[in-house]
Amino acid sequence: MSVSSTYFTTNSSDYSILSSSSAGGLAGSTHEAVVYSAAAPAVSEADLAFELVEHEDAFMTALAESLGEEEGGPVGKGIADAIDPDGGAIHFKKLGEGAAGSVHQIWTSGGQNVALKILKLELVNSGEKLVSISHGRVGGEGMGLHFCGIPHVLDTRAVLTLDNDRKVHLISDFDVLKECDGHKIIGSICEYVHSTELFECVRLGTKIFSQQKVALQIAQAAGVIHARGGMHRDIKLENILVDEHGDAHLIDFGYAKVVKSEKSERTYTKCGTPDYAAPELFTQKAEYTSKVDVYSLGVTMFMMKFGFSPFHDCNVQQMMSMKRKGKIQQLRGEKLVWTKISKIRNVSHYRRLIFSMMGVDPDARPTMAEVAERLREFVAAED
Repeated sequence: MSVSSTYFTTNSSDYSILSSSSAGGLAGSTHEAVVYSAAAPAVSEADLAFELVEHEDAFMTALAESLGEEEGGPVGKGIADAIDPDGGAIHFKKLGEGAAGSVHQIWTSGGQNVALKILKLELVNSGEKLVSISHGRVGGEGMGLHFCGIPHVLDTRAVLTLDNDRKVHLISDFDVLKECDGHKIIGSICEYVHSTELFECVRLGTKIFSQQKVALQIAQAAGVIHARGGMHRDIKLENILVDEHGDAHLIDFGYAKVVKSEKSERTYTKCGTPDYAAPELFTQKAEYTSKVDVYSLGVTMFMMKFGFSPFHDCNVQQMMSMKRKGKIQQLRGEKLVWTKISKIRNVSHYRRLIFSMMGVDPDARPTMAEVAERLREFVAAED
């Protein structure tokens, strides 16, 4: 999720190994990045408004393309009416597109400036559990409502659902959402943050944000999610936004889950992005806890630190094998060499923390609260 501006990079050759394919990003991602610095000022609201106004007549067309229905179709019209019931002009800019749907920045006649995520109707109609509401169980984008208000989590303002009569509803209360039995989630409305994906910051080699500060903010956000009985299950570079102040925002709760109680804190659904997925997710039974988020954040921190995936250029089968063996790739000279994490010695405290988060045994990994505490010490030392 980003806005158009001038690229600003420093020392980008250090990050030449990192690419969309190696980082396990969404298929079909077409995000355009802006990296902030004093040399690349943020786009002004006036300039952005002009760009949005230029495209306002195409909003219904864009909705139809995002949904995969004919222009002027009932779902697209229902979404437009739900967003702006007064029927005013909706100015918008497409921010990005992936295999599941697309994201747009929208300005309504009522003065809202928000991000709209739309899922493809093909996914919505597939019966996928992540978009279905059943017997009080909410999945996918709906989980964003449950975790709104957490610092460094991008707030979900409302969720768009489709009922059995194909009518669109806009719901801003999680308890109300749980009562919408049989509805399918077709999108969400989130706060808009002038930002870029962390993936692009790393790929372009920018040094204008603190790696340890970003890691701390995401660890704090994930720690609160865990304290509330939840798991994000897809922490990665692409799901973290960095704003012009260098602050991080965790996004995309499409795989998030809340467990019912401490006794049933383990879950079994295989999900996430392979590069970032914990080794226990590759087992046949796939029984795991919130420690999968600790592992994913560890991989994210590794990529921020070194600029490449610890499982670079692997197919899923190779990755499964190496993760279960506790092996990662490290640079030795100009070559990537497989190394057993437990054999790595003489590294900084920060790298030691990263490797401890990527351990094979989930019980031996630190909790997210412990990770945040260590990172707090590192950030204090930076200051």
